[in-house]
Amino acid sequence: MKTLITLMALTLTTASASSAAGVTPFTFAHMSDTHIADTPSHDANLKRAVDEWNAMDPRPAFVIHTGDITEMGQEEQFARYEQDIAAAKMPVHNTPGNHETRWADKSINRFAEHYGSPNISFLHNGVRFIGFNAAIWLEHHGAVSGDTRRWIVEQLKKDPKGTPAVLFCHQSPMYPDNVYITGDVELWDAIAPYNVRAFLNGHGHIFKSWTVNGVFCHMTKGMMNDGGGYTLYEVGTDAIRVYDKLNGEEKTLVATLPLHDTPVGVRVSKVKAGAYQAAVSANGRKIARVEWAVDYHQNPDDKFWKPLDATGPGRFSFPLDSAELSPGRHTLAVRAVDADGGVWISKCLPVDGAASSLKAARMDLGTALQGPAAVDGSVAYVGGWDGKLYAVALKGGALKKQWAFATGGAVIGRPDFDERAVYFGSTDESVYAVDKRTGKQIWKFATHGPVQGHTLAAGGSVYVGSGDHSLYALDAGTGKQRWAFPMGLHMQSRPVFADGFVYAGSWDGKVYAIDAATGEGKWAYSVSKSLFFASAVATPLVADGKVIVTRSCAPTETDGAHVLCLNAQTGEKVWAYHLPSGSPAYSSPTTDGKSVFLCTLGGKLFTLGLADGKPGWESQMSEIAYDCSPVYTDGKVICNTLLGSLEAHDAATGAKLWSWKTGGGLTFAWPTVSNGVTWLPSFDGSLTAVRP
Repeated sequence: MKTLITLMALTLTTASASSAAGVTPFTFAHMSDTHIADTPSHDANLKRAVDEWNAMDPRPAFVIHTGDITEMGQEEQFARYEQDIAAAKMPVHNTPGNHETRWADKSINRFAEHYGSPNISFLHNGVRFIGFNAAIWLEHHGAVSGDTRRWIVEQLKKDPKGTPAVLFCHQSPMYPDNVYITGDVELWDAIAPYNVRAFLNGHGHIFKSWTVNGVFCHMTKGMMNDGGGYTLYEVGTDAIRVYDKLNGEEKTLVATLPLHDTPVGVRVSKVKAGAYQAAVSANGRKIARVEWAVDYHQNPDDKFWKPLDATGPGRFSFPLDSAELSPGRHTLAVRAVDADGGVWISKCLPVDGAASSLKAARMDLGTALQGPAAVDGSVAYVGGWDGKLYAVALKGGALKKQWAFATGGAVIGRPDFDERAVYFGSTDESVYAVDKRTGKQIWKFATHGPVQGHTLAAGGSVYVGSGDHSLYALDAGTGKQRWAFPMGLHMQSRPVFADGFVYAGSWDGKVYAIDAATGEGKWAYSVSKSLFFASAVATPLVADGKVIVTRSCAPTETDGAHVLCLNAQTGEKVWAYHLPSGSPAYSSPTTDGKSVFLCTLGGKLFTLGLADGKPGWESQMSEIAYDCSPVYTDGKVICNTLLGSLEAHDAATGAKLWSWKTGGGLTFAWPTVSNGVTWLPSFDGSLTAVRP
C-alpha cells in the first residue's frame, strides 16, 4: 500500500461562548509513549490501562495515543501493540511519534498502512478533535509544517464559530524547557481566531502542564515508564476537568478548563529604526510581567526574555539595536505573563540583524524543506514535504521559482543532476528523472519502500537507497535497473562514487564498498552491531584512497571511535579517532585534501589530519548542530546550525569569517555552494541564498 504523507501586530481573539452550549458531556483518555517492542513491562502497563478504561463508569468515549507507539517502528512491534490494545472497548485514535520515524525503514508510511493518514479530525459531542503528525522523517525533532498548519485551520473552519477544539500530536508545542518542535510559533498565530481549549502531547514521558495564549498544554506520562499512567479528560457543558492518573492509583485533578475564555491581547510593532512599541490588553486579568525576546522560540528559557517597563497604561516602548544581532533575519516577540503563569505571546515580527557586506535572497515555498538543495550554476533543486521538487533560480539578486514537479509523497532527500535531468526519490516509493529545463517527467522507477535518502548521479547511473533495504543503480537515461544491492536495513545518507566503486553506509551498522559496474560487494566493514551507533546519517568521505565515516559511541565506549578511516580498496582500518566530548555522528566529513573537517552535535567544528587522524584546530559555532555538515570551498569551511545560522570559518585556522541567520525554522539540510553563493533550505519553508 502506498500512502501520500505530505505533509505585524496581533490581538488574540476567541469566539463567543454561546456555541459551547452545544457540548454534550463525555470522557476521553490520553496516553503516550508505549514504546512497544520486546519489553514485557511495556505490554503489561498498556494492558492494565486498557482494563481500567473498560471498567470505568462512564467509560471513556475514546482514547488518544500521541505517539511513540513502538520502539523502532517495526512491523512486528505494531502487531504487538495491536494485540495489547485489542481488548479496548472504545476507539483508539493514534498519531505517530519520532520512534515511528527516526530509525524506521518505512517510517510514516508504515504507520499509515496500519492506521491511515497520520492527520485525523473528528467532531465528538460538540468538540472538534484534531490530531496531526509532528514527527519528521528520519529525525528526532518535531515539526508543524506549513502544509499541516493550513490543514489544521481547514478543520477548525468546518465548525460554527466558538466550537471548542482539542489539538494533539507527539512533540510538545511551545515547551517551556526545550526546543522540541519547529513551526509551533506560526501555528499559535494560525489558531488564534478559534476556540482551541487544549493541546495534548507526549514525548517527555512526564506529567507536565503549561498555558500559551489561553490554550492548556498537557504532556502525559509515558505509558512505558514505571507502572504506566495516562490523563483523563471529563468534558462538561461548561468546562473540561483534567486528571492525571497512574495505573492502579486514584486520579488527581490537574486543571479545570472553561470551554470559552477571554484572551489577553498582545501586539508589537516597529516605530522606527531601532525603536519598537508593545501594547497589552489585559481584559480583566492580572499581568505579572511583560517581556521581549529575539528568536525566543529557539531559546525558550526565561533567561532569554528581557523585562519591559510601562510608558503608559498597557503601553511599552523599547530599543533594539540591530548591531547586537548577527547579520540576517531574526524574529522579535513580546509576551505577557499573567498571575497564574499563563503566557500570552504576540506574533513574531521579522527584524534584520547587523549590517553586513553579504547579500541574501530568500523565498518562502510554503512547505517544509528537509533535505539539502542540489545547485546547478544559479538554479537550485530542492524537495518539499508537499511532495514537490522545486527549481528555483537566482536572478537579479532575487529568487524566482522556475517550475515544480509533484510526486505522490514527500521529497526529503537531496536530488542530483547531470547535463539533462534532475534525479530524486520520494516517499511514494519511487525514483524520478525530470527535465532540468521544463520540469517534465522523463522516467519513474518503483521501489518497494519509501525513498528517504539522498540521490547520486555519476557515470551514467543513478544511485539511491530505498526503505526496502536495497541500494539501487539505475540507468540515468532510461531508469531501468542495473542492479540492486541488498543491505541489512535502509539507507539515509548519500552514496559516494569513486574509482569504479560505490561507498555507502546503512542503518544495519555496516559501511559497504560495491562494484559500480556489477553491483557486487567488495567489502563490508561493521561499524556497530546496534543501529543506534550506525554510520547511517552522515555521507562517507572518499579521498586519497581512504573512506572516512562517523558514528556514535555508547557511553561505555570510552575509547570507541567516533571517526573511522578505512582503506578504500580493502576496508581495513587505517586510523580511528575518539572525541573527548561530543559526537560528530550526524556530520558528513569534507576535506581540502589535507585536513578532514567535521562538526559535533554541540556545534563544534574541528579538523583531523586526512593521513593520520591527528586533531588540528577547533572552533565553536554560535549554536548547536544536528544533521549539519561542513562544506569546503575556496579556503573556507561553511557549516550551518540546527537553528538556521550559516557560518564560514577559515580552513587553515578555524577563525570565524562571517555568519548569517536565515530565519526561525530548524535546519536539517546542509549548505550547498555554487559560484560563490551558499544555499540553505529550512523547515520553515524558506530557501536562502547568501552571496558576497
